[in-house]
Amino acid sequence: MEVLIIDSSADIIKRLKELVAELDSIKAIHDAVTCKEAIEKIRVIKPAIVLIDINFPNNKSLECITEIKTYQKEATIIAMSNGALPMDEIQYRLHGVTHFFDKYHEFEKIPAAIQSLAK
Repeated sequence: MEVLIIDSSADIIKRLKELVAELDSIKAIHDAVTCKEAIEKIRVIKPAIVLIDINFPNNKSLECITEIKTYQKEATIIAMSNGALPMDEIQYRLHGVTHFFDKYHEFEKIPAAIQSLAK
């Protein structure tokens, strides 16, 4: 299974790669810092799982998620936030997000969610 991490923070990407790389089901981990870069990679690698930071400037993450689903309908999208409000979670789920984590309080739960998807 291939994973794409979309986040503007190099530190977050590095830590997620470390956590996800420990999973047996992961074939490759890719990363992108912008939606444009992510879409270019999605069109080529067709990742099974996309981890996306939803704190893009000007709320562009919803547009990015819609575009991801255009090119990779089968992708499971895991959204990460910096404490989004419950209404945000509903809005993102309506756009195709299946899992939603607060990066500061639930970061360590992300690998378990990915592992459950591999089964």
